[in-house]
Amino acid sequence: MEQGVEVIVCGQSAAAHGVEKSALIDGVKMDLSAMTAHARLAQKGYSVNPF
Repeated sequence: MEQGVEVIVCGQSAAAHGVEKSALIDGVKMDLSAMTAHARLAQKGYSVNPF
């Protein structure tokens, strides 16, 4: 994160594993779902790299 990397956790996966937002380290963000994060990032011009 010191280098400008954005780390986003899927909120649905976190909930399924009992991880609350307060448990994340500083700088880690939580979106409602992975689909929400993908849509938000796509609006910023990012795309998925299918390897």
